[in-house]
Amino acid sequence: MWLNLIIFILFFPLFFVRWMLWLAIFQQKEYRGDRLLAYIKTSQGKTDIFKLWPNTKKLSRETLKRPKLTARATVLALLSAGLMILLLKYVFSWNFYQFGLSLLVFLATVPLMILLANIPLVLFKTFLTSILLRLAKQKIRLATPTIIGITGSYGKTSTKHLLCHILSSQTEVFASARSFNTPLSLSLDILRRYKKEKIVILEYAAYKPGEIKKLANIFRPHLAIITGFTTQHLATFGTREKIIQAKAELILALPAKSTVFFNQDDEGV
Repeated sequence: MWLNLIIFILFFPLFFVRWMLWLAIFQQKEYRGDRLLAYIKTSQGKTDIFKLWPNTKKLSRETLKRPKLTARATVLALLSAGLMILLLKYVFSWNFYQFGLSLLVFLATVPLMILLANIPLVLFKTFLTSILLRLAKQKIRLATPTIIGITGSYGKTSTKHLLCHILSSQTEVFASARSFNTPLSLSLDILRRYKKEKIVILEYAAYKPGEIKKLANIFRPHLAIITGFTTQHLATFGTREKIIQAKAELILALPAKSTVFFNQDDEGV
């Protein structure tokens, strides 16, 4: 029993490092199943899945990979920890060999426990987003501003801030904060800060076809800016052509005879 206890104490740092790593990965991939699946298919993703022993060179406070402290990351950490405690309860045994096996199972299933814990959070986010989008859409509809939509594989945020700076000298302008470009972040930002400005500048981003179309149907643009195309999200789209088609959804949402500004130097455009 004492030997098992010593082994457990030595084992705990391995679990903690792996737990922090996967919480950070989930956060980095925005808790999206498609992005996580694309990452797991990469060589680095496969290494993170199957390598149970951490790189000792990355265990310092400066190099240890861990999530940023946010409400969602905290809730996910608590839920996944609860699931892992339940798992340990069912596989745990003081028998030396079964004890060692239970620790290996516990360590190996850390990503799975985080994935399971993420499911209720995804469902809640979907429900919350649908409500906030309706409220934000209503707020925009009542104010009837001119909406300028910006999309592309790069430069959306810098283009937005530059355009906002130029237009602000002529009229009242609302530009979405930071790099907000998802349905949830945009709707929250509009509900919090929009004060019936005459011009609204929004970013439209996507990781798969149909996402820009859905967002543009809610916040329908009157003008569009295409910054350019790269293979930045090729893992989730599959081909460069699909990336271009997805970004073109913003143009298709424009009224007839609307103006589209684009980067002529970009081959994809």
